[in-house]
This record gives sequence, C-alpha cells and structure tokens, in this order.
Amino acid sequence: MSSGTIYTRVYSKRNAAQLISAKGPQGTLSHPQLLHEFRNHANKWNQEATALVSVSRRIIDTVNRAVHKHFIDDEPPEDIWIVFIKPKVTENESPPRIHAASDLAEQCGLSEPNKFLYEMVFEWSIPDTFVMHQVSLQTLMSRGLLRDYPFGNGLYTTAELRCLIAEDFRQSDAVNLGLYLGFFAQKFGARAPIRWLPEQLFRDCMRMTDEVDFDCWITQHTIDEVLTDWWLIHCDFISDYEEFEDWKEIMKDCINEGVIEFGEEWDDAEEDDLEMIIARDKLEARNRGIKAQIEEYANIGMQYRPNSGPVTGGYRDTTESDTADSSRSTHQTLLKNS
Repeated sequence: MSSGTIYTRVYSKRNAAQLISAKGPQGTLSHPQLLHEFRNHANKWNQEATALVSVSRRIIDTVNRAVHKHFIDDEPPEDIWIVFIKPKVTENESPPRIHAASDLAEQCGLSEPNKFLYEMVFEWSIPDTFVMHQVSLQTLMSRGLLRDYPFGNGLYTTAELRCLIAEDFRQSDAVNLGLYLGFFAQKFGARAPIRWLPEQLFRDCMRMTDEVDFDCWITQHTIDEVLTDWWLIHCDFISDYEEFEDWKEIMKDCINEGVIEFGEEWDDAEEDDLEMIIARDKLEARNRGIKAQIEEYANIGMQYRPNSGPVTGGYRDTTESDTADSSRSTHQTLLKNS
C-alpha cells in the first residue's frame, strides 16, 4: 500500500454500518480469524455479519455499485454515498489493518481469487481520519453524471461499463479525451481528489494494449484547463467559495453567541436544574444542525451558493426541527438550481 493510495466505497445512509463492520469495532484479528471472516465476506449467500469493511481501488466499480443500488435495489439517491479514503499514519499510530482481498481469497483456497483483484478490506472499520471526501449519488445525478456518461440504469456489469467508456476514449481526440475526463472529475466536487479521478477512470477502463495515450500533453493540458482555468480559479467558483466562507463564519458566530447567551442566562443554575438541562439540550441540538449543514454544503462541493442559513438569532430562536426543515428546503433549492 503506497502512501498515496486512494480507495473508494459506496454505502447507504439506511445502513447503520456505513464505515464500520456489521460486527462493530473490536480488537485485532488473528490470521485464522481473518481468513474465517473473509470466507464469510466472500460468500454472497452468507447472512452472518463479518468484521470486514471493503473498499475498491477502482472508481468505476464504486460508481457502478452506487447506480445499481438506486436503480436495482430501489434505494433513494440521496441515501447513497460515495466516500474517498486515503490511509495515513502518524508516528504515534499503528498502521491500519488493511488487506488485499485477492491475497486472502488465494489463502482461503477460493476458486477465483482474481475476482477480488481490485478490492481491499479493512478490519472492523475505516478510521474517520482516512476519509477525504463524501458525495451523494443525488448530487452526482444533479450534476449530470448519468446524463453525460454511460452509467445507464444500473443494468451494466462493470466489465460492460468499462468497454463502453473505453470505446468513448477511443473515439475521442486528445482534446475531447481531456474534456471527458476533466468534467468527470469535476462532478465529484472541489474537495474530491480531482487530480486522481481522471487518471483512475482512464486506467480502470483502458487495456495496456490500447493506443490511447493518457499522458499526451494535449490531454493533460485540457484536463488542467477544465479543473483549474474553467472551474477552481474561475470568478464564479471563487465568488461561490468566498460567499460560502462568509456564510460559514456567520454560522460559527451564531454558535458562539448561543453558547455565550446560555452561559449568561444559566450561570447560577444547579447542574440538575430541569429547565437548564432542556435549554442546554436544545442549544446542542441546534448547534449540531448548524455544523451538519456547514459540512453538507462543503461536501456538495461549494459549487452552489447557500442561502443565509437556517438560523439568525440566539439559542432560543430555533429548534432542531426548524433547522432540519430549513436545511432540507435549502438543499432542494441547491439541487434544483444546479
């Protein structure tokens, strides 16, 4: 595992075990335990919870699974999320317990270990510190991913999808290839690994024998133009980003003002004062709502201008349900205007 390795995973908000195994976080697995868990993990008919959390080294696998969840499993796109994961270890931490699934399949004596060639598995959970970015299928659809790229309605296998996209590459000149790959990366948002995405999609779909050249200067220059000149340093994006930062500071001020007001009002209250406890819980709920909305806009990619936010007054002025309703309304407006 190189220090620059990026993995992806798709999960459903309806599933409690999103970045955590169905067994929950526990201790380190012995090697026999690891192989036992993987045998269960690899058996698609298995109903027993396992201690493993799988990720993919290919973006095409993850996007296709997300599309399948929506069109085949009938899950709403706003509940389906793609997460980008980059393992990193500080000097005081143990390295993550992550394994190549194909190696485990071979050690387990499975008949087709190469089926797991692009899969990795974490023991127990994916640490929060490894998460780079998350984006919902709803956001990707609102940005035209399914309209502009041949992901279809979830009926394609990954092998079929690779062939379709590879054919798009072959029919493109160097400029159009750069446009194709650059706009694909842009749909995932500014916090996504946008330099990794174009090359990864290309490597996922093209065979070594193909004559299409990803490293062609014209293609690379076009990708840079799409991601930088036409987006990240474009005046519209900068304006959106600055407006987002201004709004975020206002929301943080709201949190701080609420905490100060609460402290002033309940300074003399006893710790078990029921009214104080209710007021404190209300304040904490409101602050959670504000922080969640800030993170939501950041995950959306700061491509769309948020409104003035869900709250403007002190901690007594807004309930958690008010914040949630405003967040939903604003989110719908963002998607409609995208």
